Amino acid sequence: MTAGAGTPFWTAPEILEGKRYTEKADIYSFGVVLSELDTQKTPYQELLANTENKVKPFHILQEVMAGALRPNFSGDCPSRLRKIGLACMAHPQAN
Repeated sequence: MTAGAGTPFWTAPEILEGKRYTEKADIYSFGVVLSELDTQKTPYQELLANTENKVKPFHILQEVMAGALRPNFSGDCPSRLRKIGLACMAHPQAN
């Protein structure tokens, strides 16, 4: 697969790191889309909109690559949807 694909906040960590990737990267992105459909917000919007402690996009991507940050689901998200979304976005070392 080619490098440089995707939109950063929807992009799998292995692509952000410049590693070889497979179709599993698309599964990660699907999990991000599920989060977006649930919350009706783009990924990490709450971090980017915080005027007091605004986080730079680069720092968000660093946390994503480290496996320390993933998009959120709302409190009223159906548990099955949350479970699928979180499984899609599981950090590669956690598998």
